Amino acid sequence: MIGSGKIVGKDVDILFSIPVKDIPGYKSPTNFDDLAKKNGNLDLPIRLAFSNENGERVLRAFKAGSLRVPSSVRGVVGIYDKNTGIFSAEIDGVPSRLVLENPAFPPIGNVGNTGNTAPDYKALLNTGVDVKPVDKITVTTTPVADPVDIDDYIIWLPTASGSGVEPIYIVFNSNPYGETNSKGKYSGRSFNTDKAGGPIQSLDWKTANIDRAGVDKVKLHTGRFAESDANKVMIDRLERILKGTLAVTDTDKRFYTHEIRELERYRNLGIKDGVVPSNQGEVWNNTHTATLEDYKIDERTESLYTSEAIKASEEQDMRESK
Repeated sequence: MIGSGKIVGKDVDILFSIPVKDIPGYKSPTNFDDLAKKNGNLDLPIRLAFSNENGERVLRAFKAGSLRVPSSVRGVVGIYDKNTGIFSAEIDGVPSRLVLENPAFPPIGNVGNTGNTAPDYKALLNTGVDVKPVDKITVTTTPVADPVDIDDYIIWLPTASGSGVEPIYIVFNSNPYGETNSKGKYSGRSFNTDKAGGPIQSLDWKTANIDRAGVDKVKLHTGRFAESDANKVMIDRLERILKGTLAVTDTDKRFYTHEIRELERYRNLGIKDGVVPSNQGEVWNNTHTATLEDYKIDERTESLYTSEAIKASEEQDMRESK
């Protein structure tokens, strides 16, 4: 178990990590690899969260499995860089949350067997904050009076099979999307209702009719973001639906209505079409989450992307990481 005890500033992320196998009561599912490749959810018996108590940052453990502290934790796929021997994972697509797994303590002499058979293995050494090993984790019963905003993930490295690298449970101390004041009833995401481009509405994606004007709006809105192979796949599907060569699915309707409504929320915030705001992560999170709430969607069970689009996204990530 590794944690950093040095706090540079209140706005700087603190990261705590522990091998999943060391979490008390954890039982590994047989399909862990498949779940991770799909960024699926994994159940843990306990979850951790940072809190401020008497002016100090404290890491607390909560028994999971209730409405306030659900047991489901998101799995994130990591990427292996064969040139450096380093494994990394980008959390929620936020560049500042690129987690690198490398030696916290410089190896002395020969590097031990990592399973990497490449001859000239070179490990990047930790040069950041102080890292402190913790002997064991102690779980105490903690009453939960208020909803807990837990920012945790499980990093799985499918390309590291046989290398000795294990799934890691990580916990952040802060939200990467700025100040939030609410948690979505359906999405489960934290966001700021005052900066979401208007109040939540009760909308129904099931009744959507895909037309030319709507597809053009989808293209207009998604065009402001970084190039996305997943979006390309979904937009191509919409074009084929318009031509009558592809039958529309529920996923198509969810994607279509979501992007159009998200565009409306950007406009309500005064953001011009095609413009990327300086606080794009915060704006996207607030409008994206509010739109999920508009349509009562939980992305974990009702995806906005088809399996083909998700695969395209994964391949893009792998390609761009080289």
